[in-house]
Amino acid sequence: MGVVYLTGLNKKLQPAARQTPRTQLPIAFEHSDPTQAIATTNLGTMTCITGVLAGQKWEIPAGGLYIGRDRSLCQVAIDDPRISKRQVWIGQRGSRIVALDLGSSNGTFLNRTDSQRITEVFLNRGDTLILGDANLAQFLYSPPPPSLGGDRTMTEADRTSIDTPTRCGGTLMCISGTLAGQQFNIPPQGLYIGRDSKLAGIAIDDRRVSKQHVWIGMRGDRVVAIDRGSSNGTFLNVPGSERIREIALNSGDTIILCETDVARFQYNQ
Repeated sequence: MGVVYLTGLNKKLQPAARQTPRTQLPIAFEHSDPTQAIATTNLGTMTCITGVLAGQKWEIPAGGLYIGRDRSLCQVAIDDPRISKRQVWIGQRGSRIVALDLGSSNGTFLNRTDSQRITEVFLNRGDTLILGDANLAQFLYSPPPPSLGGDRTMTEADRTSIDTPTRCGGTLMCISGTLAGQQFNIPPQGLYIGRDSKLAGIAIDDRRVSKQHVWIGMRGDRVVAIDRGSSNGTFLNVPGSERIREIALNSGDTIILCETDVARFQYNQ
C-alpha cells in the first residue's frame, strides 16, 4: 500500500511512488485539514511559557501538534513573520514523543538558543522547545498523567493527586538571599527560578538574576539543573566555580545564582 502526500489544502490525496523520508511530515498528518485532531488520545501537553501565547496550554493529540504562523496549517499559531508557516511538529514516533523541525527559516532549539538547531529530537519531561534564534516563544513539554486503568471514572481525589505538584522532584530550600527560609516543591513539569514572575515559579527581584535564570526538574530518573543562558551564571555548591549548563543534582547540593552569590537553593529529595 503506497504512502500518500498532501499536495495542497482541500485537494485530493495522490499516491506516492516511494516511502516518506524521515524528514518529511508524519503520515498521520497527510490529510486535508491538519488543524483538526485525528483522535483524542492525549500524548502530553505543550505549555507556552514565553511570548504572546504565554500561559496557554495545548494537549498533543494522537496525530501530533503543529506550531507555526499559519492558522490554516497549525493548531498553535503565532503571528510573527520570523516564525515559519509550519515551524515544528510534536508527536509520537514509536513509544517516544519527538519534536520535528519542518525546515523552518530561523530554527527550533531544545532548552537553549545557543544549542544546535534540531532536526528531530526526543522530548523528556520538562524539555523546552524554543522557536527561532531570537527566542520568539518557548513551549514546555509535560507527559500525560498516569492512566487509572480500566473504565473507572476519575474522582476528585484522582485529579488532585495528578494535578498537585508535590514531591515529584523533591524540594528546593532557599538558604540565602531575599527568599531565605522558604521551601518550594519541584512539580512534575519542573521549576524555573528567575527575575520575571511571569516566567518563573520562584521570582527574585534582582537585576543580576536573569528573567528565566535556571530550570530544575526531572530528566529520566534524575533531577537536573539547567542554566537558561543566564547573564551571570549558575553554580553548583561553590560560588565562582565553573558555570553549569546542565548537571544532575544529589540531595544536599546547592544551586547558587550569579557570581555575586545573589541566592542559594538547597536541593533535597
